[in-house]
Amino acid sequence: MADVRRCSAPACVRLLCFAVISAIGLALVAPAAAGAVAGRVHMIALPDPTIAAGGVTRGPGYSMWFTDGGAILRISHAGRLAVHPLHDGWDADPSIVMGPDGALWFPEYNVTGAPVGAIGRMSPGGDLADFPLPGKVFAHQIAAGPDGNLWFTASGGRIGRISTVGSLVLFDLPPREYAIAITGGPDGNVWFTEGRPDRIGTITPAGVVTEFGVPHACCSDYFESITAGADGNVWFTNDHGRGWIAAMRPDGTFLGRWIPKDGLHPTAITAASDGDLWYLAADGELAGRFTPGGKFAYFPIDIPSIYRHNRMAFGHDGRLWFPDGQYGTFVIVRMGVS
Repeated sequence: MADVRRCSAPACVRLLCFAVISAIGLALVAPAAAGAVAGRVHMIALPDPTIAAGGVTRGPGYSMWFTDGGAILRISHAGRLAVHPLHDGWDADPSIVMGPDGALWFPEYNVTGAPVGAIGRMSPGGDLADFPLPGKVFAHQIAAGPDGNLWFTASGGRIGRISTVGSLVLFDLPPREYAIAITGGPDGNVWFTEGRPDRIGTITPAGVVTEFGVPHACCSDYFESITAGADGNVWFTNDHGRGWIAAMRPDGTFLGRWIPKDGLHPTAITAASDGDLWYLAADGELAGRFTPGGKFAYFPIDIPSIYRHNRMAFGHDGRLWFPDGQYGTFVIVRMGVS
């Protein structure tokens, strides 16, 4: 049974403005992908310096939503911030996605008393529902599946599926395996990276798991982020060892890996509507653009740190949003993509 709380606007929502604190022109420092457009980076000062933006997703109504410990926050494209607190004693994991019902879904956990995990659902108006996970299971990353459900990685070597009305199923992975990153695939299945350094997994809506080997992977590799590309393939990053971006067809055929310059380690990756892939490289303090044909473009970002993980999303107007790894600031990048 979901625990539902309705919040009145005065009690649970604070509407605040945020300000642009710098605008820095970007220069390409490597050959650009065909049609690449240099854009601008904006560092955004959030009104509360204690906010530590985590996961981010595009929401309904030209808005971006992100996690911040004990709250879910919404920024409109007009520049207004709404803060929606979670239930007392609960924190959100740094992963959030808009579901097919237009609500925001995220993993959460109880930080007081006995450890309890749950999947949270927040309506665009701020109504909150918690769907507890059984036993001591905790969810980590969440994605919208092609089947109309939400899928998430879970502790204990499991993948979870939850419907928009809260019906929950957990599926066991093969022994000694655990999932790291997860995404809806181009083939109607859900794809995920695994803790083993040479495997990518897929799970059908019915829960059938298939694993595919990744050639040339070694013990130090770590596939941190995965996304479905507009080309119908699945793309993922390795941010350990010699960092690279790789692609796989839905039938498991490995298409190859591409290594960025200067030993950079791509972390988060996401697909743009024009078919290109965008990624973050924490060790190089840059955002990168990558074409399925194998061309890199590099956009330096003058910030001291970038969050490592799957924490970036495109807005309705083509801007790329991601946290900058510090309290009280956010980054938006307009790169001329739609």
